[in-house]
Amino acid sequence: MSNKNWLNIAFDSMESYLPEICEDQDSVNQFIAILDHAISIANHYSLNETKCDIIRASDMFEKIGENCDDCAMYEHALDNYNKSLKLRKKHLGEMHRKTGTVLDNLGLSHTKIAKYDDAINYHKKAIDIFEHTSGILDKDTAISYNNLGLALVKKGDYTESIKWYRRCLYIERKLYGKYDIEIAADYNNLGELYIKRGDYEKALKYLYKALVIKIKNIGINNPNTAITLNNIGSTYWRMKKLKKARSYTRKSLKIYKSIFGDNHPSTSLEYNNLASILADMGEKENAKIYFKQSFESEMIIYGFYHPQTALTLFNIGKLYLDNKDIDNALPYLLSSYKIYSLLLTKNHEDLIRVILHLKKAYTSISINITFDVWLKEKTKNTVEFIAQPCVNELLQ
Repeated sequence: MSNKNWLNIAFDSMESYLPEICEDQDSVNQFIAILDHAISIANHYSLNETKCDIIRASDMFEKIGENCDDCAMYEHALDNYNKSLKLRKKHLGEMHRKTGTVLDNLGLSHTKIAKYDDAINYHKKAIDIFEHTSGILDKDTAISYNNLGLALVKKGDYTESIKWYRRCLYIERKLYGKYDIEIAADYNNLGELYIKRGDYEKALKYLYKALVIKIKNIGINNPNTAITLNNIGSTYWRMKKLKKARSYTRKSLKIYKSIFGDNHPSTSLEYNNLASILADMGEKENAKIYFKQSFESEMIIYGFYHPQTALTLFNIGKLYLDNKDIDNALPYLLSSYKIYSLLLTKNHEDLIRVILHLKKAYTSISINITFDVWLKEKTKNTVEFIAQPCVNELLQ
């Protein structure tokens, strides 16, 4: 059999073997085992002369990107999405629907690596394509509205984000009815938004609606359901209902660990959330154990330059500060500030929160310089240098 025929067989089998979504350990393992081979096949077909083969290659690059994104391999995701985008722009055009889908996926991955302005730009380009090609009452248009809302939430623009979330919900109710899994995702996102805005009763209203639909459609032991369990736990934590918060957060953590293992963004975040709850319950030593686990995972997934790493460092610093241990608190708080200041706008709530805690630490120190001068001096070095005491404690 000729080499071309063998490649055709390989392409057909690879298309069918790539997981639709990496949502459990089996699908993750299945994807990782074939990743390099799938990229090789897509690269081969991207060089062919026929448009049909090139578009098939672009589709495979996009699917590989989606699977990489599911597995928190964000640089790989971006690389494959960009390969797909380049082929589609050249062979389908700037305003083709398929060009819109890969732009939207690029936006999602940029949100996950905290490049929010880039994410917003990609989503707006995708929305322009979908509105132009398919109109408003279209599933891809609705998805892009939702994804733009998510990027805006992460950036801290809650007023603008709620408009896009509500537009998405309106369209998807029209398309799917009231009890589809897509509606559950919309309710969950609105719940997250209201948590950010401090309206916890309204958050719980949407989150419980989402949970009922998810359990009915996909069951309890699913990472999608775990997202809502986490958000309910987060809401109760903010309401100071700590036993309920711990219960829901443990359920979510159990699901994530069983599916993704320790070194995944969802598991890492849940370690952090549970640690914060335990700290507020007075279980300081148990909290440190979970914070340590969270930090170890984040360093593998993100490195220093990510808001989630900054959040964990802040939470540990706050734990020391609450115990009036200023010497141990400062490296964590200063590292968190440095990371946030490089990634977020000056008025972002996460950055402001760290500054307030640093001011509290500053007032406990007898020095004759202003807070601004002191902070500038303390954070003039790289994150790696500032955080070295934290690394020594957490990773040794």
